[in-house]
Amino acid sequence: MGTVRITQERGRAYKSRAMDLFDKANPEPDFTPEEKTEIAERFQRHPMQLQMAEFHSKMANQFSVDMTDRLPFNISFFKQDVEHLYCRASEDDHKVMCSFDVSFEVYAGRDSYWNTDHKTTFIPDKFCDDPVSILKLQRAIRRVETERDARVEKRARYESNITAALQNANTLGQLIKMWPQAKELATQEELRKLHTKETRVQTAKRIREEINLDTDLLNSEVLTANLLGD
Repeated sequence: MGTVRITQERGRAYKSRAMDLFDKANPEPDFTPEEKTEIAERFQRHPMQLQMAEFHSKMANQFSVDMTDRLPFNISFFKQDVEHLYCRASEDDHKVMCSFDVSFEVYAGRDSYWNTDHKTTFIPDKFCDDPVSILKLQRAIRRVETERDARVEKRARYESNITAALQNANTLGQLIKMWPQAKELATQEELRKLHTKETRVQTAKRIREEINLDTDLLNSEVLTANLLGD
């Protein structure tokens, strides 16, 4: 069989492909479409958002300001389309991002989004009146956070194993013997080369090419030394 040495460049390529395979097999946990819809709708129906939208519309019309512009006041409101919100199960919980398939409008203050005093963070008990909805959305947020944390830990363990395997294999053949599925990381050309029988002459030629050995230079110096004698 032929030999495919794992150079630094090839090792980086293998690791990159391995991580891509992990991400494909383990997509980031997310809210359900129904949960996303409810979060966005609850946010948009909040009294502060409704009042700010009405205020912005009136002032924009009165002063002939484009609706996408900030209003000409020290307390300046503007409208912005957003594609995600940060969520907390409660004020003491960590932030969990909720991304949406389509953007929606948020009415904001001069330097940051406003939705009561919690800025862009969606907290169920600040946007829901009924305990059932609050509990349901709290559970959804905590579920997504737990699943995402578990994925991060699993990905880190996976990456550590990939790194260890690459550090302990000098050739593709050794890597595949250690981890058979590693063949999925190699290109078709590398696999073809791996399964091609190689003579000793071919091996020597391949090594010379891999290390860019300048045999002409070596031969010249050795011959010159021999001609000069002792």
